[in-house]
Amino acid sequence: MKWSWQPYLLLSFFVLSACGQASSSLSSSSTSNSSSTSSSTSSSSDASSSLSLSSLSSVDEVDYETSMTWQQSGRLYIHYNRSTEEQPAALSDYQDWAIWAWQKSPFDLSGVLIDWSFIDQSGVVAELDFSSTTVAHVGHLIQPNQVINEVTRVGFLIVQKSSMSRGLGMWTSDGGTDMYINDFNTHIRPNGTMHIFALTGRVSEYTFDYTGAIAVDPYANDTGQFESMSNVNSSNINNFPQAITSQDFYHNVGVGYQIFVRSFADSDGNGEGDIRGIIEKLDYIEALGSKVIWLTPINTSETYHGYDVTDYYGIAPQLGSALDFAELVYKAREKDIRIMMDLVVNHTSTQNAWFQNAVNLRKGVNLRGEEIDYRNFYHFQYHPTHTDELGPAWHRFSTSNYYYYGKFATSMPELNFDYQGTRDAMVDVAKYWLALGVGGFRIDAVKHVYMADEVPSESGDVLRGLSLNDPYQANQTKNLNFFKEFNYRIKSVYPDAMIVGENYDGWDERIAPYYEAMDSQLDFQHYFHLQNMFYGLEPGVSHPQSQAYKFETKYNSVFTPYRPQFINAPFTSNHDLPRVPNYVMGSPENGGVTAKTVLTVNDYQQALPKAMLHNAATILMPGLSWIYYGDELGMTGNVSVNQDGTNFHQDRFYRQPFKWSTQGSSYDTEYTFEGYQIEWDSINRSSSVLGALEQQNSVTSMHRLVSTLAQLKHQESEMINARFEAFSTGVNNGQVMSYRLVGRTKTFYIYLNFGSNNAAIPSLGTATLAQWNNATSTNLPGYSVLVRR
Repeated sequence: MKWSWQPYLLLSFFVLSACGQASSSLSSSSTSNSSSTSSSTSSSSDASSSLSLSSLSSVDEVDYETSMTWQQSGRLYIHYNRSTEEQPAALSDYQDWAIWAWQKSPFDLSGVLIDWSFIDQSGVVAELDFSSTTVAHVGHLIQPNQVINEVTRVGFLIVQKSSMSRGLGMWTSDGGTDMYINDFNTHIRPNGTMHIFALTGRVSEYTFDYTGAIAVDPYANDTGQFESMSNVNSSNINNFPQAITSQDFYHNVGVGYQIFVRSFADSDGNGEGDIRGIIEKLDYIEALGSKVIWLTPINTSETYHGYDVTDYYGIAPQLGSALDFAELVYKAREKDIRIMMDLVVNHTSTQNAWFQNAVNLRKGVNLRGEEIDYRNFYHFQYHPTHTDELGPAWHRFSTSNYYYYGKFATSMPELNFDYQGTRDAMVDVAKYWLALGVGGFRIDAVKHVYMADEVPSESGDVLRGLSLNDPYQANQTKNLNFFKEFNYRIKSVYPDAMIVGENYDGWDERIAPYYEAMDSQLDFQHYFHLQNMFYGLEPGVSHPQSQAYKFETKYNSVFTPYRPQFINAPFTSNHDLPRVPNYVMGSPENGGVTAKTVLTVNDYQQALPKAMLHNAATILMPGLSWIYYGDELGMTGNVSVNQDGTNFHQDRFYRQPFKWSTQGSSYDTEYTFEGYQIEWDSINRSSSVLGALEQQNSVTSMHRLVSTLAQLKHQESEMINARFEAFSTGVNNGQVMSYRLVGRTKTFYIYLNFGSNNAAIPSLGTATLAQWNNATSTNLPGYSVLVRR
């Protein structure tokens, strides 16, 4: 699509380490984009010193393409014009601007600041030299001995140099976000050069050939008429009844597998996991006992984690193609495995076409032929004084008088679901993927769709937070009304689709109402309290048997009033949390546990039996239990402090490469993003953690325990939606958790010993279905498991 030339001016932003975890400061040595501090500008020169004083020529006077006799092979030239039809640019308009550039692929490198070389009728021109003999000139743009046609992707930013010297805070850039030259080596001209032509406010729509176009300012003479509008009262109870629970997932799916795609299986040898790698490892996932795979975001995105979507209908090319994904869905279904996508509904990237349309004041037509105004897809408020009175979540859009709402980051503007067009657009996205065979969605950050400071609350609205002063306090009333509509509308076409929400909260009573609007929620209370039980904390709460009664209460009394057929979703760990071995060796603090950041080999040996018990307990809960990739191997998540002393991107240590074999495998991944390395820590790299191949052949491995229980849960399918009933063993032994899973025709007795000592138990049931660590029908050694029927 070719759009008319209209600017969206400048935009400040910073980069997330993952959804919901932001940093306001990075050194230039560790990033490729605009989150660097002032230290990165120390070597930069004043742009005015490198600019020719020649005046701009008229675009009609010279055939510009044939006049570029100054170009040299092996160079990238970025041309930038700040002139608009309303205001021609002068030399002084460019003197505070420069290019920040970095190689994204095949090497994800940190960036370098490059000033303009000269000024002509195209605007100002920056020269980036890819000659292998002048590496020092471009800093980290290329690797030693690399040349221009070996580079496949380059990022650049037209940055305001004065904004880089703030120390803390965000850089200001024209275009509002990182720009990328994709398929870089295919755009090199026959003379060995590449040219990029960018206009102010339209940087994301740069061209490779000179057109002579001049930008138009859509905000000229504006006095506030472009605030976003609403046509939905999200505080009113809507007319959508509660959608049915997916009967397929409720009855048939007891164990799932979460994959951080880039770290799982590399099929083509480039170091990054991909969709084809998952296809080639479906036999492994099937043998593990999983009936569903949850993929972390695979939509087009400019971040390695994918939680800022640029195209909801696209597949990130680094991960594969649409055909690869279709093949994965088809071949997984042949094995009775469903594919679930991570769907980010709360916010998008600033590069998303919806946001680009919004800031350019464009309208369009949806799939039903109805007119939509993209400006209303986001929250824009007019505020001419620029005094930050709107609060820290509101970000000034360039040099305009408008602010948009972005709670997590300026690079992640939040969608306005008080506009029906936005609701319809997200339903259309979900239906598109369901039509391609996707089984459902894990919805990111469900409680953040409506934040308390995002839109005005009404008197009857319920506001919820982790505390009274929680800056992320949410409007529960509005959230529920949105998800009731969303779930009902997709279930009316795809009744077996499942919606599982990420509601990051360990308080059952706070998350329970969300079951009105979705099938399932990830059980953070289970994750934290189950591990706390190894420390004997909080008598009556973290005591194993007391916790069993707490589980009984929440399953049977707290959750069921909101959804009788709710799908419980405990998980071993996930991409935002410490791996289990680190957590069970942590330090008790303030009634909770802080995970140990670095485990030694001795620590790991102590942690492994506890981690085994934790994972067994997770699988043996009713509902759909999620295994985070690598947890079935007992992988660790040791955290290293960055060179600058920060813990930015700390969660990358929870996303380490899967270990396919102790001897190494062609499927192993190891990659970088923004200069950060994704690789094994010392424990995962050592023989302490055996690879999947070796553990599959070991009768005492974590993998054997996990796969045995996962397969049992599907063989005895009544365990999946059984009623949870705690019972006392009748023995004065507080380290044992015991409970019944009462199915339609069968009752299962579960015993879990969270302590290191032997425990006597009564012999209930008539047959042993599974036992671990020498458990018998009457005796549980430390950290052992017994399942009877």
